[in-house]
Amino acid sequence: MQCTRRAVLRGMVFGALSVGLARFVHAGTDTARFRILHAAPSLGAAVDVYGNRVRVAQSLDYGAFSRLWAVPAESILIRVFAPGANPDTDAPLGFGDVPLTLGRSHTIVITEEGSSVRILVFPELDPPPRGQIALRVAHVAPGAPTLDLVRADSGSVLLSGIPFGEGRAGTFAPGLYTLVLRESGTANDLLNLGTFRFRAGARRTFYVLRTLPSAAARDVAGQRQYSAVSTRE
Repeated sequence: MQCTRRAVLRGMVFGALSVGLARFVHAGTDTARFRILHAAPSLGAAVDVYGNRVRVAQSLDYGAFSRLWAVPAESILIRVFAPGANPDTDAPLGFGDVPLTLGRSHTIVITEEGSSVRILVFPELDPPPRGQIALRVAHVAPGAPTLDLVRADSGSVLLSGIPFGEGRAGTFAPGLYTLVLRESGTANDLLNLGTFRFRAGARRTFYVLRTLPSAAARDVAGQRQYSAVSTRE
């Protein structure tokens, strides 16, 4: 998502003209719901995030989700600040217009690419077919290789070739799964996600993050470069 001055001006005009855009309301079919995930390691351990002119996350910890918000709009201007910054006078660390779909939930991810903040949005998964489950991996770890999701207990590749900045989903039979993330096309395990019992109808998204440098330094030989958080949808 490109962060341009034009995007800021468009967001300000849209916010000024749309009734109720700057105030957040109860969820419904005429609103879009969203939460924020902090996944930009260079921004430090916490950030403040504003949706239009409303602070939607205060000192949001790295790897943590904000509360779920609802807004009667099909887009929102997201601005990211250092904790305690004044949004009226201080320059944001990053910003961008984020598209939303009324009646659906979204996860808005603050990450980075090179020296720039990148803002990604992942709508909730659609319900799987009857008797199935839906799994997704969202690759938001800057600098990490392309990923495969592997069922370690059987060795089968469930989702393959997931590049940074994208999510890949699939539907599968319910059951007990031990899940591992691997560098795509190799036997190089990057992260053990754990063992899960998924019942029919389950929907789960795993967001793959870089481990903060301070945390990685505490791990033996720096092996723990990645972590993951997930949402049930």
